[in-house]
Amino acid sequence: MSIFDHWHPVLKSKDLNSKPVPIFLNGKQIVLFRDKEGLTAALDDTCPHRRMALSHGKVEDGRITCIYHGMSFDRNGKGQSPGTEDCKISATKWDCVESYNTIWIKSTDSFAAFPYFDVEDFRLMDSCHYIIHAPLELVLDNFTEVEHTPEVHAFLGYDSTRMKEVVVESETNEYNVRIKNTGPQKKLPLLFRYVLGLNKEDLFVDDWTTYFSPVYTVYDQYWIDSKSNTPRDTRLRIYVFFNPISDNKVQLFVFTYMKYPLFAHMGLNLLIKLAIKQILKIEILRDKKILEKVLDKNPNIAGMKLTRFDRSLGPNRKRIERIYRKTMPSESNQS
Repeated sequence: MSIFDHWHPVLKSKDLNSKPVPIFLNGKQIVLFRDKEGLTAALDDTCPHRRMALSHGKVEDGRITCIYHGMSFDRNGKGQSPGTEDCKISATKWDCVESYNTIWIKSTDSFAAFPYFDVEDFRLMDSCHYIIHAPLELVLDNFTEVEHTPEVHAFLGYDSTRMKEVVVESETNEYNVRIKNTGPQKKLPLLFRYVLGLNKEDLFVDDWTTYFSPVYTVYDQYWIDSKSNTPRDTRLRIYVFFNPISDNKVQLFVFTYMKYPLFAHMGLNLLIKLAIKQILKIEILRDKKILEKVLDKNPNIAGMKLTRFDRSLGPNRKRIERIYRKTMPSESNQS
């Protein structure tokens, strides 16, 4: 199994229309297009005839046609030559599906499970993607620790003066890594607290689990009434997928869901979707900016002075190599 054997979200459905679109995954260029029924297809972007990028071509009658010599290919990669009828030519096909208004691909050689979302009773707030110029491990490091949130984040995170009060719990098994953080929420605007039904003394819970086929993290974020110790009704569930584009570039695909009363607070809750969309954009762009400023982007953690908030760094790396890249034996076989 390799990186390509896992399902990856690679393009929003709305961004694939009548023209082919190239995408990049782990140094590989792949072309997406729609057949005449509108179904998505994915092939290696290199024409097997003379290596032209198929994405420069056009789609006619559900087939992608090379701009160089007119070779055309159907969604299964079966090719035709306009001048040589007996030419046997085919392009490498990828498994391709549409789900959550997104196009997902994997190699045809694996039976990896699709990462279905558990979002019953949640409302979709936004789906977006970003490019971060840093290695996969460093990007995942940033998104699986909260020690940076007082300095980097504007909204979602912890009070810088009370970080010692944040409780960090960790749980690992052979397939995933879970970290739960509970502590005093950093100061939020009054209107934001009002609409979400929060108190300024509420505790913020950032409870996430990272999976490795593919590499993605599911965040459950909610608030607890510090007096009654009961969770508030408002809750975020965010799915972040970490697609390596190259050794030093990662594409984030972010799917944000939220549970909240739609028509409460004299109609102000109708604005929550727009507000949450902007807040998440601000936070992720701040993460991107700080990550790209890191001087030494070597993903090796040897020599780093880690803290209690960095409990996931080592376990994440082991599972990236064993499950995602398949370069290590299973933990049961390790000494």
